[in-house]
Amino acid sequence: MALGLVPAAAATPAAGPLPARRRYSTPSTAASPWSSPAAAPPLWLVTMPTAGRDGRTGTQSFVVRARVLQEAIVAAVTCSGTDHALLHRRGARINPLLASAALHR
Repeated sequence: MALGLVPAAAATPAAGPLPARRRYSTPSTAASPWSSPAAAPPLWLVTMPTAGRDGRTGTQSFVVRARVLQEAIVAAVTCSGTDHALLHRRGARINPLLASAALHR
């Protein structure tokens, strides 16, 4: 089953006839809170040191949106767990405790 879809049987019976699948949420016509540049949180450049299995060291950087420094580091650590980030650093471990972050201008 595709993400974001629920079988019609899971819908309430009082709703009347339903299509075969129903979305969890309806699309909103209101703009998202981050749609305008003035409302968007600032961009942060977060850099974390890496250590490979063969002893090589390096860094991996992430550009994330966050309101404060701590949120930026948490967002970057979350991004570092993706398959793409792991492939990019060739399996090297990151050390989020030594992360540095700066506002991206």
